[in-house]
Amino acid sequence: MRKVLILVVVALVVVLGIQFIPVEMKNPPVEDEISAPQEVKAILRRACYNCHSNETIWPRYGSVAPISWIFGYYVHEGRDEVNFSKWGWLNPKRQIKMKKEIWEETEEREMPPWLYRFVEPGSRLSDSDRSLLRKWVFSQDLKKLNTYSDDHDKASKRQHQKRNLNNSKHYGRSYLTPVNNPTYKEECGGCHFAYQPELLPSGSWDKILAELEDHFGEVVELDPDSKKIIAEYLKANAADHSSGKRAVKIMRSLGNRTPLRITDTLYIREKHHEVPTNVLKRDSIGSLSNCVACHTTAEKGIYDDDYVVIPR
Repeated sequence: MRKVLILVVVALVVVLGIQFIPVEMKNPPVEDEISAPQEVKAILRRACYNCHSNETIWPRYGSVAPISWIFGYYVHEGRDEVNFSKWGWLNPKRQIKMKKEIWEETEEREMPPWLYRFVEPGSRLSDSDRSLLRKWVFSQDLKKLNTYSDDHDKASKRQHQKRNLNNSKHYGRSYLTPVNNPTYKEECGGCHFAYQPELLPSGSWDKILAELEDHFGEVVELDPDSKKIIAEYLKANAADHSSGKRAVKIMRSLGNRTPLRITDTLYIREKHHEVPTNVLKRDSIGSLSNCVACHTTAEKGIYDDDYVVIPR
């Protein structure tokens, strides 16, 4: 009983002590607010503004540590990610891209975060809310999104890199782990781009390795040891064994399917649906499977639009 009492006293002292650790809870001025239809803006205010604007409503429970730390983290990271109070700072091209990212995050139920939805039930999005957001996002002329000659300056890329780092800390890394198996890189990368294992589930890799006598029209010969090493590497690092953000989205789009081609993955096809077929057929690209033709950082596992340069 005495030990329990001591533990209770220590816990109380710790809880009281951490209340003196300051957390910045300020709302900077609104500088250039987003322009959107009233019904869309109402959804954004209810579900997004508390973390993604300079109009945060700091709740009473948010001033009690350690809850204040969590809430403060969400707000500061959220404003770095996208700030609706500074929307006008983004050039039109970036605004369209950001709107698409907002749609993807809400459609995948990744935003608002589950913890925020739990403490603020009013932030939950209904199907009709998502329908309105989708209409708002895709009502734009997406041809304005000139992904074919990315001219973002260094400042934009630095902001992207910071956002990627924040995402990796907060939601799970968005990049794919670069290929680090020398046998796989030598045997497979000698003929084509050595795709990251996270681009397909382990079942797909098993099927590919089981059909090497007809590997997309080619005969591939591997000695048993090399085949075993490659199989173990692909399985251990496949999409279904990864917590990476992009790998998780790939698995969600597949359901129970195990395609042989990465380009048959619904997530991959949707990410490229704006790229015209005639662009993919250019001699400089060849097909959708030639990732490195446009994704300049593909070998590093980074497939973000900010690093896309589509060759002529």
